[in-house]
Amino acid sequence: MSTSTVCVDASFVLRMFLGPDDVEAWEWWEAALADGTDFTAPSLLGYEAANVLHRYARAGYLSAASAEIVLDALLELPIVLESDSSLHLAALRLAGHFRLSATYDAHYLALADRLGAELWTADAEVAHRLEGQGLRVRLLGGTRGPRAGHEAQNPGAPDDDGTSKAYCSLSINHQGPKI
Repeated sequence: MSTSTVCVDASFVLRMFLGPDDVEAWEWWEAALADGTDFTAPSLLGYEAANVLHRYARAGYLSAASAEIVLDALLELPIVLESDSSLHLAALRLAGHFRLSATYDAHYLALADRLGAELWTADAEVAHRLEGQGLRVRLLGGTRGPRAGHEAQNPGAPDDDGTSKAYCSLSINHQGPKI
């Protein structure tokens, strides 16, 4: 049994519960747990998850009660949440270095970098920006598609393709999430 650490971002953790690739996410999670992996994330994970679930409920894709159930389950996962001033400073620097539109994603990256951990994400744009930078990033779904999020002028509003974007890069499609 090996002991390693994985930093998970909000897009990955929310996909575990809302899909569309929840089966794959849970397969990764269960295999890593069986191997003795520790999970970590910046403390903003809970804030981002709550925000996305609120947007899903406001958009009518799930009930407020379902959003609460998902948030409760998500917060019960064995993920060590971390926050300190040096993490925020590192995130600010990394956001500038990688030209990220916000520091949210950079907090996960800063924590993964600090711990020498792999970062698991469902955010294709972040994974693409970090490609070839010597960082270990694992993209859920393994494909690089259009970005689903941070640059949206009105997160949660439908785009030209009929999808809505949630703030932490989790797409809401016209059929709604799996729950």
